[in-house]
Amino acid sequence: MNSVLKKSDLDRRYVSKFKMKTYRPAKNTVKALSIGLRLNLEETIFFLKSAGYSLSESLVDDLVFMFCIEKEIYNIDEVNQLLYDLGFSILGTVPRE
Repeated sequence: MNSVLKKSDLDRRYVSKFKMKTYRPAKNTVKALSIGLRLNLEETIFFLKSAGYSLSESLVDDLVFMFCIEKEIYNIDEVNQLLYDLGFSILGTVPRE
């Protein structure tokens, strides 16, 4: 699990949150986990749906995310750089030094 969290750029404190039945992660957290788990687009759509979210072709940040998944860009730093360069929120939560 620590490897997935690291690849997702998520703090290990999320493990305890995920165990809580009432916890609903943010959409960007689920997207970050999709990257860390190296899910394909179909799996990512199912994963997001199970958390109560969907990807929208009318949202540019979702299109960028889908592009990364389709091109198998599973490096969270590369995905975040694309999002940042386009003015969108980055995925993950680990503070940068």
